[in-house]
Amino acid sequence: MNRFGWLIRREWMQHHRGWVILALAPAVIAVVGMPFSTVQIDDVIGAPMLAAMAATIYLMALLSMALVGVMFDAPGLARRDRQDRSIEFWLSLPTGHVQSLAATILTNVLLLPLMVLLVSVVVAPAVAALLVTKVLGAQALGDIALSTWLGFVPLMLLRIVVGLVFCLLWLSPLILLSMAAASWLRGWGVPALAAVIGLGGLMQQQLTGSTLIWDTVLHWWEQAKIAALPLIRGGIPFRSLAQDDAAMSWLGSWLVSDIGTLLRDALSVQFVVALLLAAAGFAVLVWRRGQGK
Repeated sequence: MNRFGWLIRREWMQHHRGWVILALAPAVIAVVGMPFSTVQIDDVIGAPMLAAMAATIYLMALLSMALVGVMFDAPGLARRDRQDRSIEFWLSLPTGHVQSLAATILTNVLLLPLMVLLVSVVVAPAVAALLVTKVLGAQALGDIALSTWLGFVPLMLLRIVVGLVFCLLWLSPLILLSMAAASWLRGWGVPALAAVIGLGGLMQQQLTGSTLIWDTVLHWWEQAKIAALPLIRGGIPFRSLAQDDAAMSWLGSWLVSDIGTLLRDALSVQFVVALLLAAAGFAVLVWRRGQGK
């Protein structure tokens, strides 16, 4: 476990700068640009609801950026140690290929995006306060009950963290298969995987009339979006924040119901197939690493 921890620490030391910039740059842009921006709210809403919506949208926007970064960065991880000529050093360490690859994937695919999310949670209240001040005036900040706000932020953070995990599980076959393809074909790995999915789906449609391959991939993508971005499904009870007595009860009920829906969505053949293909992609990466490739 200690060796695995050091592998994760190595990944953090090598790659955290870009992720820290990603976590902080939007906040700086929002703070600097807010006074010069024009914000128009059509509906008449109170400060608590506006602040909650602003914080939630900010968190999900940062999470979306982090996930895009994961999808672009992951294929390059497959050959990174070969490109910087450190593969011989890492192969000489008393750690297995499974540990080495698991630490790389866990850190870059989950832990670094999670860091972006945690930093964003600290910044989101300030961004929300700036928006409320701009739209409703500074006096409107007094309408936001501190107890309600302190309850809303942890609940929304829990939902987004759980959603991040489910999102990455749904995307895991695309992430790991793209890494496996890149370990063989380098920069052509991702186009080759896209071609296999596209042409394989086309052949299946022509020969059998079925679009199962395309439907399965689209299902993974849709479920990943719903998991990461709860606003897509709708139903976040922002209006309950205007009623301090009932706010936490409404939010708690919504959280339990929404996470329950994520779990029910995962009890499907498509989810099992996703995990099996992800495991196959990881096995290919371990095999390639064992060959020093």
